[in-house]
Amino acid sequence: VIQDFRGEELYIVEPNVEVHSVFKLTNYQSAAQNADIIVFLVSHKQFKNLRLAKDKLVLDFCGVAN
Repeated sequence: VIQDFRGEELYIVEPNVEVHSVFKLTNYQSAAQNADIIVFLVSHKQFKNLRLAKDKLVLDFCGVAN
């Protein structure tokens, strides 16, 4: 569920794929709850109604949080 990069935990989410050959994927709800920084690169429909805590830093490159 978690990957390590330079001592940091990364939660990688792709809701339309169950298994990835390189990355270990995480459930999007779990990732949103546990991550301090959330980056949206693709506007998946699962992300549209996701409620995020106010203390999260959100980088939205595709209009999910609008």
